[in-house]
Amino acid sequence: MAKYTSNTYGAAAIGGSIDIEGLEKVKKIMKDSIEDSKKRRTLLKALRYGAVPTRKAMKTGTPVKTGNLRESIATITGKSGMGGIGPTSVTVGAKVTKRGGNRRKGQKKYIKNDGYYVGWVVKGHKTRDGKKTDGQDFITPAFNSTKDVATKRIVDKLVRDVLEKNWK
Repeated sequence: MAKYTSNTYGAAAIGGSIDIEGLEKVKKIMKDSIEDSKKRRTLLKALRYGAVPTRKAMKTGTPVKTGNLRESIATITGKSGMGGIGPTSVTVGAKVTKRGGNRRKGQKKYIKNDGYYVGWVVKGHKTRDGKKTDGQDFITPAFNSTKDVATKRIVDKLVRDVLEKNWK
């Protein structure tokens, strides 16, 4: 159904050319649709579905001292623009509590497994006695090993949801 080719660009984003049977039809149907909320829901479903292998790979590669950081790895849905219209994003990473400041209504004060220190683990840091600890990057290898699978899952889910469910 799908033919995937990769390119040699960047490790931070999914790149490459994708030749999918039915993708042009999906683009046209989504562009012609009036319901922005339906577009956003369909996109988010596909993005969350595609993020599963990356989340699992990230959790298995996480260095464990207490298990708190591993438990904080999750799929996080980003905010949309004004009026629910705007970019839709899904991020795989550590859940982090905002320290201080105002909380949104209904937001918990603290997340049970707060991975606020993920940057120190990945990049390394200095300890109180001045020694330097080396970083243990577990994010980049997890992303690089699953980006092709994630792309395939996202596109296949979009094509399946839009074309097979007679989406209008």
